[in-house]
Amino acid sequence: LDRLKKSLDRLTQRHQRETAADKKLVCYTSLLHQAAPELYPAKARKLPPDLLASLVSLGSATPTLSSNDQQQAVKLAQQSVPTLAKSAPHTLYNLKAEIELVTLGQLIDVYKKMMESNVAEPKWQSFLSGNPFILDMAFGYPVKKIADQPYVGGKNFSGRGGQYSDFLMAAKATGNLALIEIKHPQHDLLGRQYRQTYIPSFELSGSVAQIVSQRSNVQREIDSLARGFKERVHAHAVAAIVIIGRTPEEEDKQEAFEQYRNGLKDVLVVTFDELQIRLESIYQALTPQTPEEPEGIRDEDLPF
Repeated sequence: LDRLKKSLDRLTQRHQRETAADKKLVCYTSLLHQAAPELYPAKARKLPPDLLASLVSLGSATPTLSSNDQQQAVKLAQQSVPTLAKSAPHTLYNLKAEIELVTLGQLIDVYKKMMESNVAEPKWQSFLSGNPFILDMAFGYPVKKIADQPYVGGKNFSGRGGQYSDFLMAAKATGNLALIEIKHPQHDLLGRQYRQTYIPSFELSGSVAQIVSQRSNVQREIDSLARGFKERVHAHAVAAIVIIGRTPEEEDKQEAFEQYRNGLKDVLVVTFDELQIRLESIYQALTPQTPEEPEGIRDEDLPF
């Protein structure tokens, strides 16, 4: 009871001091500063040390913050980044990792909902454009997005016949270009059965032919296409990637699909569900795992 009384007295005294200081600041700001700002410059509210820590520790549970308080808390965290980087780098690293994990989890949820709701191709184009990190997973090396729906050449003297790809990427280290063509996840990958296998669908074979033609234009017209471009890009060996459909469930169709895409020359075909699996694998790798208790050593395990 004595400790409780002292704690309550300290709270009362602290709030009295803060109220008096706030009253002085309000009068200063609304009277002196407004009347003569050159003589009375703006003042910031002085916060006592450990104010936030004391407020949070008052309760035994995590406080519920309003939307405005949450935004201000984020703003305070952003302003404190340079100081935290020096005084508590480990805390800052943990915060960054947790934010990235939550963001990735939300991204996966949106991806799943889009897969389930059968959204149109333009929405996929917009979603992947805003989250190029997903496109990066189609490559085995670091890349960067150069442009959305870039012109890739092919116009004749009359100005007709030009082609546009969905995404133009480039290797970060060398600037070597790559084209990505996005099709709908609901497109069939295989067509009718032909003897003991299946032929590729019209959408799949057409997409491959389309991106091969685009790559040919880029390699042929790279000098004119890259003229005046801010990014350093080259067409050493333009990569071509088609993202389309979902992996077939039947084993014989999986076999036919793998035989087709692995038989393509310099064109990579990736399905939408494969990108989702890669996202989920990264999420699982980043999620902290509870350490397992080591099993005790039994007598029969001892070497002697």
